[in-house]
Amino acid sequence: MSRLPGVGHIEVSLERAEAIVRYDPDRITPADIVATINRLGFQARLLSGGP
Repeated sequence: MSRLPGVGHIEVSLERAEAIVRYDPDRITPADIVATINRLGFQARLLSGGP
């Protein structure tokens, strides 16, 4: 995930089953991030629209 253009920082909590992703909205969209996580075999959904 951190190799994706526009993704700056990721915090993952396995206990809470959530990730917080800081990203540059000019380079990547939340939908692109969710799609990548799902392609990696995890279930992801957007909880917040970002900035």
